Amino acid sequence: MLSDDGLKAAAKTALRLAIESARYRSTANIRANLGVTAAASTPKPLVVPQELQLPRTDQADQLTRAEIADYLARAGWDPDKARDLAAAELAVDFGHSLTSKHLQVLVDLIDEAPEQDQTALQLQTVDLLGRWLLRKRQAVGPDGRIVVGVRSLGKAKKIVAVWISDELTRRKTFESDETGALGSAHSHEGGEGPRRAREREQRASRSSDQKPAHEKTGLGHKQLDLRRYLDSAKLTARQRECISLLLEYGLGKTAIAQRLGIDRKTLDEHLSAAERKFELLKAKERADKNIGKVKPGSFRGR
Repeated sequence: MLSDDGLKAAAKTALRLAIESARYRSTANIRANLGVTAAASTPKPLVVPQELQLPRTDQADQLTRAEIADYLARAGWDPDKARDLAAAELAVDFGHSLTSKHLQVLVDLIDEAPEQDQTALQLQTVDLLGRWLLRKRQAVGPDGRIVVGVRSLGKAKKIVAVWISDELTRRKTFESDETGALGSAHSHEGGEGPRRAREREQRASRSSDQKPAHEKTGLGHKQLDLRRYLDSAKLTARQRECISLLLEYGLGKTAIAQRLGIDRKTLDEHLSAAERKFELLKAKERADKNIGKVKPGSFRGR
């Protein structure tokens, strides 16, 4: 198993080659790599080799013809570049378990990159992890859950994109809390008296009350507005908070648990309790609707 430094170095190499490979996929390069000349009357047929002459590793032995064709296509059908790309990506291996520590190492690479490169690097990291998950078919994710039945790259990338997004959200929340704590410490170091501190906090509170709800939470605009249903369901404050983050703001369960400082089991209990209250609310609404259809005198004897 790779050390943290070894994993970081291997991932950096794989991501660099993946990004560079996009430059090799021009029509001219592909024609040249396939030996197609302008004078050729018909294109040379694409031939997928049996193997890419990779270092003999367990992962290399398991490469299918489809995977080899994918590496060739990504490298503009240049066998040497395809071999280098495949070897680099196969070196980034987590066994059958991607731990939270592994994920943090990969997200470090995104955080440390120049801001203008972070989006492209995040997309390539999703692609890299998605291909690893697709090769394994099943694995344990950083949240401790077992992922099974992964049979397409698209599905694998959706799964790992949530993992990366949750980790980035956790970091931003932590940095925001840390900045607030530092600001409070600096105000006390500056000799601010208790009375002035209280006045400043009151002004900040009044200013916060005037802000829209999405600015207070730091979560951006709601994806859905379920206020009417949440008000009617008689949820506890914590149940409402959990449901709102999940349905209105679209956060994943891992991100919600980290944001609220609770474990996944407790979060699931709050969500289950809220779901039961919603079921009761729906049953009551159906009953009220049916009562409204009853005509006067319907229960009188005929």
